[in-house]
Amino acid sequence: MNSKVRKTLRSIRKHSVPKLFDTITHVQTIHPVVALTFDDGPHPYYTPLLLNLLAQYRINATFFMVGEGAEKHKAVVQQVREAGHVIGNHSWSHPSFIEIDRRQRWDEVRRAELALNLNGARLFRPPHGHQNFTSRLDLFWLRYEVIGWNVTAQDWLVQTPTEMANRLIEKVRPGCIVLLHDAIYKSRLAKPQFNREPMLEALDMALNQLTQQFNFVTVPSLLTYGRPAYTYWKRLS
Repeated sequence: MNSKVRKTLRSIRKHSVPKLFDTITHVQTIHPVVALTFDDGPHPYYTPLLLNLLAQYRINATFFMVGEGAEKHKAVVQQVREAGHVIGNHSWSHPSFIEIDRRQRWDEVRRAELALNLNGARLFRPPHGHQNFTSRLDLFWLRYEVIGWNVTAQDWLVQTPTEMANRLIEKVRPGCIVLLHDAIYKSRLAKPQFNREPMLEALDMALNQLTQQFNFVTVPSLLTYGRPAYTYWKRLS
C-alpha cells in the first residue's frame, strides 16, 4: 500500500467514522485531575484493603470487575458501590476478546452486566487489553464506552513497592487514566504477582506525594474536565 492510499484511508477514517471504534486512554485537560482504575476484582481480601486506603485519601476510583468474581463476592461489590466508586464491566470470565467469537463476546458482556447490576455509566475494559476491529464493533453495538489507560505501574509483575510507586510518580500527568489491579484474574503469565500487598504499599507511597498535586476522580468525572483522547481499536497491551 503506497503512501497516497494510506493517507486517503486515514482521511476517510477521520471524517467518516470518528470515535466509532476508538478507545479512550486519557483526557486532554489543564486541570490537575487523574482517574485511578482497578481491574480483575472483586477480591474478598485485597479489595476491602484497597477501599480502606482510598478512603484515607478521600479518593473515588473506577473498578472494572469480572462478573464471575462478582457473583461469588456480592458483598464486596456492594461495599465498593456504597463507598461511592464507579463499577465498570471487565467481562464474565476474563477471556481474550480476540480469541473468542461474537456470540461468546456478547455472552461475556451481558452475563457480567447482570452480575454487576450495572445501572450507571456503561464502561468496558477489554480483558488483557486485547481487542480488534470485530470485538470493538461488538462493544459499540452493546452501547459500551471502551476505556483504556495511558499509565500503569505494571503491578502484575513481581516488583518492589518502591519501583511501582516511582513509576506512577514519574508518569502521572493531568488527565491520565491509571491502570492497577485489586486482584489478578486468570493471568497468562508464568509467574504473576497474585499478592496485591506490594501494589497497595506502592499506591500508598505514590498517593502520599501525588495527592499534593492532583485530584483523583472516577472515569465519568474525568471525562467532564476536558476532551477525551482516543486510540484506534488496536490491541492496548
